[in-house]
Amino acid sequence: CVVFLSEENLQHPEISTHQTNLKMCIEYIKARIKTKIFIIGIQPENTNFGNSMSERVLNVAKILKDILIQEIGK
Repeated sequence: CVVFLSEENLQHPEISTHQTNLKMCIEYIKARIKTKIFIIGIQPENTNFGNSMSERVLNVAKILKDILIQEIGK
């Protein structure tokens, strides 16, 4: 499943020194660079140390790569 979210769809969860608030990061970058920001992420199936990417995550990465190449070419 691939989901595209706009900045407005992001929430303001509690932040700490160990957890970054994605919306706040986007706002900071936009204020400094003055451009559109796109952040793309893929949720891993397994985050255990030493594991490689699963086949499903690799397939989604390939799909996203193709989408990005197509969009950049427009």
